[in-house]
Amino acid sequence: MRLQNYSFGKDGDYFVIKTILRIFKEKMFININNNTNRILIREGGLKYIIEKCYSSRKCHSTEPKIINYCYWPCDAGFEFNDFMYMVYLANIIKEFKKAMTQKEHKFASKMFFDKLSSYLFVKGNGGPFEKKADEFVFSNLEVLDEALLTLDNRYADIMRTIMRSEKGLKNIPL
Repeated sequence: MRLQNYSFGKDGDYFVIKTILRIFKEKMFININNNTNRILIREGGLKYIIEKCYSSRKCHSTEPKIINYCYWPCDAGFEFNDFMYMVYLANIIKEFKKAMTQKEHKFASKMFFDKLSSYLFVKGNGGPFEKKADEFVFSNLEVLDEALLTLDNRYADIMRTIMRSEKGLKNIPL
């Protein structure tokens, strides 16, 4: 069954599920992590992924919608690496920034900032070069940059400079 044939519980669910599927596609294509996610998609399929996300919503029914979205990959056991999670969160921030409450914005921004900080820390300290992972990040620089613009954090400008700098991430040889 195709994603657009499902009926979703809340406005925004279609976008979030589509974002998760796009990241799964990238993970499968670039072969990062173990086989867990490939098996999840092949054997469980789209219905299983949606059920896992909605199970998170049901278990955490008192959470605001955007905060719950931020937890979906973790609650569902999708095993996103920090760089995958930061791209996921950047998409959430970009899509819902106008609809977020102050609490949701603060939460999503902090979670995004933590994942991005972790990625930059590893890269800045000579962490392992992962060509496919870095290509994935580079292909999503626009959405990452837009999410950084929404951060209310004194380090956001520094991170934007690193991400855009000729001496920053773009100089990592691919």
